[in-house]
Amino acid sequence: MARDTDTGKKTGGNVTSADPASQEEWGKEQSKRFPPFGAPRFTQIPDVLFDEYLPGLGLAELKVLLAIMRRTYGWRKPTDAISLSQLQKATGLSRKAVWTATNSLEEEGYIIVDRSTAPNGGTAINLYRLNMETDTLATAPSSLELMDEGSQNPQVKSPRG
Repeated sequence: MARDTDTGKKTGGNVTSADPASQEEWGKEQSKRFPPFGAPRFTQIPDVLFDEYLPGLGLAELKVLLAIMRRTYGWRKPTDAISLSQLQKATGLSRKAVWTATNSLEEEGYIIVDRSTAPNGGTAINLYRLNMETDTLATAPSSLELMDEGSQNPQVKSPRG
């Protein structure tokens, strides 16, 4: 929150004052609201999500899709058993919103949901996976294979050579 330079009251806008004390105070307030990211750890996200799919996804769908990507790609697994309550916790969405988003993502072909029945006849935890081209996954070189092994400062090579 910015502060009015005359009254010192919070204004809700951006800091426009050149006063370093105001900017420092604003920075402290921001760090309380959003803690900085820790040491970098990454989950690979396919570029097509940003380049083509993002405009067509709703917020709930995007949150659920990213949570599934984290649980699969982030742990280097092709599929994962994820309960609705785990998706709720990961996304901050209601159970109904998670259920609606997963059904929509499945219907649109973004994800594949493998449903099974528990031994007692009830529903078991669903297995989720991204709808990937398996031929591409099997033949695509890893980033390590693309690195120039003889270089002191490795550079990523293009997959096409």
